[in-house]
Amino acid sequence: MNQNAHNWHPADILAAVHKQGRTLASIARASGIAPRTASKALQEPCHSGEQVIAKFLGKAAHEIWPNRYDKDGIPLHPYIRKQFNAPASTKTSQKMAVV
Repeated sequence: MNQNAHNWHPADILAAVHKQGRTLASIARASGIAPRTASKALQEPCHSGEQVIAKFLGKAAHEIWPNRYDKDGIPLHPYIRKQFNAPASTKTSQKMAVV
């Protein structure tokens, strides 16, 4: 985590999505996740929501939320980090295609 970095403000994220003519709900649905999941990522760590938003904006999630990731781009949240450290056979895949 970069101590000097700041997460994007939620309003800036929403503005970037809206400038491209979409809503958080629409990009979430297009990616196969619940609409609430994307909006939840604006307020608290939510890996799938962060990934969908970041992909849509053409950024890496750790660029938008640097305080939520370590220097290697691995989430700092204990539950999410545990999933990254799980054996490959137990990891689940997520749909991440943004239309």
